[in-house]
Amino acid sequence: MKHPGSICAVVPVYNGETTLPELTARLCAVLDCWETYRIVLVDDRSTDRSLEVISALVGQYPRVTGIALKSNSGQQCAILCGLRHADTDLVVIIDDDLEQAPEDIPRLYQEMNKGFDVVYGVPEDPGRRGRGIVRGIGSRLRDALFRWIAPLPPGI
Repeated sequence: MKHPGSICAVVPVYNGETTLPELTARLCAVLDCWETYRIVLVDDRSTDRSLEVISALVGQYPRVTGIALKSNSGQQCAILCGLRHADTDLVVIIDDDLEQAPEDIPRLYQEMNKGFDVVYGVPEDPGRRGRGIVRGIGSRLRDALFRWIAPLPPGI
């Protein structure tokens, strides 16, 4: 059974050449549960072969769009660029590093169907696979800010 409507995954990409093929395949498998889907890969002027990999993925998957920014503008600009190209009912933003599992998207969709306009996923593992201490602290502060702005509903 397909979910009604359309969904777009926006992926800001920076030096993701090694993860993009797996991420794209997993996103296609998950998003195929919607009537229509798109994946927008926005390269933020990577220094590796990300842009070449994106070009190959665009050729391999008809629902994948690739965008190359003219300069390194940062993750937020890459996201905003991708959002401008998301002409779907729903949009999900997911990083290119496979830190978030594409298979969690249906869970987010279920929560959104409970009447929420925005749903934000927070990893269950606060250690997050041995990331650096500064990045880990920054992520925890970001997560705390989001929980303060948009408290989690009871039981989540």
